[in-house]
Amino acid sequence: MENGEYQRDDIIIEHDNQINMSEITNNFLFSPSMGGGRGEAFTVIIPACNAEKHLAAAIESVLKQSFVDFELIVVNDGSTDNTRSIIASYDDKRIRLIDNPEQDRVESLNLGIKAAIGQYM
Repeated sequence: MENGEYQRDDIIIEHDNQINMSEITNNFLFSPSMGGGRGEAFTVIIPACNAEKHLAAAIESVLKQSFVDFELIVVNDGSTDNTRSIIASYDDKRIRLIDNPEQDRVESLNLGIKAAIGQYM
């Protein structure tokens, strides 16, 4: 496989540093049985520690994607600012909040991975 290509079984998708989600979804044939039975094809994980300044923009960026078959896990990594309340303010069933009081980015990512139900991250 060359640089700039992604492969799944016998499917190769070439790209020019931007992933075309419609091209991926058309080629991968997602079904409701993927992602642990709830239908989420992708899991997006955001570890957030004292991220109130940019967190809402990051969440909105994910929510505004044309592809809607995803879950967004935001791991509050021991924040002392308004990070947790910003995450909790979203009323969207695709968003899940996990609290990690340890302030350890790697552990937060691992918690998100363990909680993920999407087929891909």
